[in-house]
Amino acid sequence: MLVRLVSPIVLALLLYGCQTEESIYVKARILNLRSKPTTRSVVVKRLSRGEELKIKGRKQKWLEVAAGEGIEGWVHGDFVGDPEQVRAAHRKELARRKKPGRVWKKADQARSERTRTETKENRFTLETMLAGLELDVEELDPIGVVRRFMGTGSDNEVLEFWGEPERLNRAAIIVQVVDVPEEALNRSGEIAVTFVKNAVPRWKRDGAYMSRRLVDLTRLDKGEGGFDTDGKSVRFSFIKPLGSVRIVIEPEQPEADQES
Repeated sequence: MLVRLVSPIVLALLLYGCQTEESIYVKARILNLRSKPTTRSVVVKRLSRGEELKIKGRKQKWLEVAAGEGIEGWVHGDFVGDPEQVRAAHRKELARRKKPGRVWKKADQARSERTRTETKENRFTLETMLAGLELDVEELDPIGVVRRFMGTGSDNEVLEFWGEPERLNRAAIIVQVVDVPEEALNRSGEIAVTFVKNAVPRWKRDGAYMSRRLVDLTRLDKGEGGFDTDGKSVRFSFIKPLGSVRIVIEPEQPEADQES
């Protein structure tokens, strides 16, 4: 029987073609995905800590990556890493937030009667989103002209808000779900339910449902889900390197001048 040998070069090309793309994760809390490998290029998308990226190419310290849903661009290598580096960055930030700087208080906002009416109708303000959570949030440095706020819970839940306090662009909560005691998971589930209901009052779920939902997301291939109602988009996603679930709430049709 005749056996045809494959040349080493052809074999190497075949093996290379079968290799899966290398994954990398966002270390920074917010990271710009850019159109070109330079900070002067257009921002394609803002990425959040823990997002998984597929490496497509390299140019010095820059990485060309795919961010899912057909979105591609470049990120700087200093702000991405392996899961352990992502967890270390997250722990460091949590420790730093135990000593907050300027804390936003309800009394800081002197709103007009018109704004109060909008608050009641929209239910997407910093005040309404914090209702029942008994948490103070710290105002961070803005991204461009967009104001940002952040707070942490007793079980390391992380809450983040973007936009003006009277009219938010986006709200998010990160809840740890892997390797946590059931009691802590249940407390986080209650906080997550309150968080969602503050934006969508008629969402009829309880803490037990939310705790199960959070754990279920860790077992799915993509670990994503959500719903749209009352003019809000609510999205759940599992952040593998942090063992956490992120819940993001945004207006379904944000205004043209809003940034995420």
